[in-house]
Amino acid sequence: MDAGRPRLGGICRYQRKRDAVVYSRGSNVLFQRGYHAGAQVGDALAYTRGYHSTYDRNNNVTFQIASSGVVYEQLIGTPWTSISRSAFTAGNTTPDESDKFRLRVTGTPGTWQTISSTQYDQGNIIAGSTDGFRPTYSTLSASWTSITAALCNLSNTTADTTDGYRTTNVYSTPYDTWEPSTLSAYLVGNTTSASTDGWQATTTGTSTVWTSVTTAQFNASNTTTDGWRPNTYVAPYSTWENVAQAAYDAGNTVSGSTDGWQTATSGVASTWTPVTLAAYTLSNTTANDALDGWQAVKTYSAPYDTFDALTSKSILDYVTLGNVLVDATSGDKGPFVEATLTAGHYANAAVADLFVLPDYTQFSSALSDVALGQCGGTVTLQTRLVAGTPAQDPFTYQISSTNAIVQTSAGYRSGTFDVPLKGGLAQTVTISLLDFTNLVRYSPASWTCKAAGAAYPFTVAPIVGHAPWTSIQLTVNPNKAVSCIQNVSFS
Repeated sequence: MDAGRPRLGGICRYQRKRDAVVYSRGSNVLFQRGYHAGAQVGDALAYTRGYHSTYDRNNNVTFQIASSGVVYEQLIGTPWTSISRSAFTAGNTTPDESDKFRLRVTGTPGTWQTISSTQYDQGNIIAGSTDGFRPTYSTLSASWTSITAALCNLSNTTADTTDGYRTTNVYSTPYDTWEPSTLSAYLVGNTTSASTDGWQATTTGTSTVWTSVTTAQFNASNTTTDGWRPNTYVAPYSTWENVAQAAYDAGNTVSGSTDGWQTATSGVASTWTPVTLAAYTLSNTTANDALDGWQAVKTYSAPYDTFDALTSKSILDYVTLGNVLVDATSGDKGPFVEATLTAGHYANAAVADLFVLPDYTQFSSALSDVALGQCGGTVTLQTRLVAGTPAQDPFTYQISSTNAIVQTSAGYRSGTFDVPLKGGLAQTVTISLLDFTNLVRYSPASWTCKAAGAAYPFTVAPIVGHAPWTSIQLTVNPNKAVSCIQNVSFS
């Protein structure tokens, strides 16, 4: 207890030990390189797309040989001798005369006869029917048979399938034919500067007009002096691309983005990786938080190898005394409770840690307030039948000041509430029945209260939702023991 309140206690100096700072990088950090857009492609390039062709013949195609407008001949000795169609088809094996069999057109081929596909392939020499051979069909079927390009070319007469033959371009390996394409189609389909993906860009001269492309499109096409030119990785930096950490570590020289390198964040860090002070210094941009994905954490535990900066502050000496009472060592006012003087009395005497007296004339008053702050009152409850005997069933009561509960019954005839009185001030409380579940055969009769053998004042009020049952309200004073009885009837 302090005798007075000095204005100033003095100047205190504080210095706190800590161990080395731990620097770390969050798992949400992205590494980036800046550039101003400059990746371009010139106008002196030709674009081509690769494919290979497949050749098919419809399975409903039949094959015919002419019997009029032609003669069938066999070389026997020196002259060519006329033979029958059946002798020709039986002996002919090649489209030329090397097998000593030939079909010679003498007019307009006609009177067509069906032959096998082998006999057709062994005699046919041109697409069409002027050589005395032709394919034909009534309707196309849904099935096709793969054939060689040579056989297809010797029979195919239309660009579509109406002649029973078809050629299909397949845009996959092996690429043996290249067709012209456009820059827009090339940029969508191309994946590598080689032609293995089926796309080629070939220089045709010196470019004079340049079109902007993305970095990815540039990287998928550029080789050397081939009509492509890259982004410019110099200031002003208007665009940022994600790069590997190794590239960032090799190029970054300052914290921030002025050197063309920076870190950004994506989401919230789930883990933290320790880094060196040098790495932290070259990347951290926010000094006192981890919003940029970098943080420095002081650990105030042994071993202590560093000290925080020396600080000083003024503190009132009565505050120092209060800090000592509650073991506060921060140098600021601690969590002690100072006694509050109101109308000549300390209202919070029961919880106060420090009494600062204006003068010693109030010393005894303070002690009295302290004593009264530790003393409360009590209210003891009983439940009796009108005949004067205790009620057999449990009656549960609750007090408003603390929500405490007591129960009376045949086994426990009374229950007592303790009523704490802070600062020795009286308190008005309400006591009410809490549980009506098992009281259906009981009815309320009256309440009585006494203290020191004399009647004690109280008021009653209906319990909402449970009339005619009533609660009682009374004022409890320090060191006062009150006894209340609820009289009930039983049926």
